[in-house]
Amino acid sequence: MTRRNWAEARAKVDAEDGCCRICGSPYADAAHVIPRGLAGTGHMGADDVVGLCREHHTQYDAHTLNLLPYLRISEQLAAVSAAGGIGLAYRRTTNQRDLP
Repeated sequence: MTRRNWAEARAKVDAEDGCCRICGSPYADAAHVIPRGLAGTGHMGADDVVGLCREHHTQYDAHTLNLLPYLRISEQLAAVSAAGGIGLAYRRTTNQRDLP
């Protein structure tokens, strides 16, 4: 397993003014777009994380927040790559359990 690069993840969040991608809260952590457990990788690169405040991070992890509209194209592509396909990436980044 590759060592997680927290410095790269934190730098990305800080470069975005350290704000939550959803609400703009200045208290944002680096949140995985696709969890390491689902993606099967320990790597956390710049396109694998987004800044989310604690509330939105909790909602996203509970699958009650649709993050897809807030992701850049490069982040969407990284999610598909990490998940091993568009189906899992779609189900993870949205609050949908089934594909349309």
